[in-house]
Amino acid sequence: MTLEEIQSTLLNLPPVERREFAQWFYEHEADILEYSDDELSPEWKAELLRRAKEMDENPSMAIPVTAEYFNNLRKKIAALGDSKN
Repeated sequence: MTLEEIQSTLLNLPPVERREFAQWFYEHEADILEYSDDELSPEWKAELLRRAKEMDENPSMAIPVTAEYFNNLRKKIAALGDSKN
């Protein structure tokens, strides 16, 4: 199946099934996507390292991300998808 066929199939799903697929994808994203340091430009690597150092030096900057945050985010995204149909 080509990427275009997958995209077309997903876009033709009813909104509820698209949300179910999105949930499934989020849960399995790490299994599906393989990241490599080689994919990052030197500039991105430098920026990521800078931010990591900044967080290490100032841990109070971090804001905990809870399950509730992600649930609310999913609802907002789903509402955006529903408004397009």
